[in-house]
Amino acid sequence: MATRMVKPGLYYVKVQTNAGPLPNYASAQSMWNEQAALVCKGVGHSETMIDSYDYDFVPAFMGLIPYKIVSRSGYCICADNKLSEQELSALYDRSFEE
Repeated sequence: MATRMVKPGLYYVKVQTNAGPLPNYASAQSMWNEQAALVCKGVGHSETMIDSYDYDFVPAFMGLIPYKIVSRSGYCICADNKLSEQELSALYDRSFEE
């Protein structure tokens, strides 16, 4: 799990599930929402620019049987944020330049 404040009321949140035989997107979303609620101190939040994907993970003891890990990342906007529309627009503009 990784969380960093971009600006007060705006956080970047990234989580990963444990390895399993099938990708578990619901678990990744639940973990992401829990982390977002934590940083927003329960005031509510919205999400934007979410990226979810799974990838193979092969533990050494498992041989060649791949397990899946799901990664989910994106921005959490706390309901009590003081961000202007220009600040949020700048965030979107920067994301498309990267």
